[in-house]
Amino acid sequence: MGDCLHVAPGGIGLVSCLGDALCRKCYIAAVPAAMFKLFDGGRTVIQDWTPEELQANLDAGRPVFLKLWKKGCGACKLSIPAIERLVATDTHGLAFGQISVDSHPEMLEIADTEVLPAFFLFRDKTMLGQLTGFKGLKSLQDFVAQGLSRP
Repeated sequence: MGDCLHVAPGGIGLVSCLGDALCRKCYIAAVPAAMFKLFDGGRTVIQDWTPEELQANLDAGRPVFLKLWKKGCGACKLSIPAIERLVATDTHGLAFGQISVDSHPEMLEIADTEVLPAFFLFRDKTMLGQLTGFKGLKSLQDFVAQGLSRP
């Protein structure tokens, strides 16, 4: 029993739950709220960007971690705590941003993927890697480490 964050097509909501893996109140897969620290002052720690803001960050010369996401994508929402961990432990000076494909559908074509979330790593305006789907924190950490270890 307790509060759960429910990932549903309408978004994430905090509800009182019976504590089951599948909440009996609304039959939506539930994740214990204690597992999440989704927001910092009501906003996620990864910035929402437009394609122009992505370009500006690439032009600034910083290495960039980009996430493409879509409203209602459960895996996109579940990746937030892992990305928060990446931000908190970043030693590479990465600029972290995300672009909604709801607002910028052209990004799916540019990225040449339909699988979300999609993660990209850039350095010196060059894409170092692309990872599709959320496979956990370790996968994202390895993606960043391997990408930035390339000359």
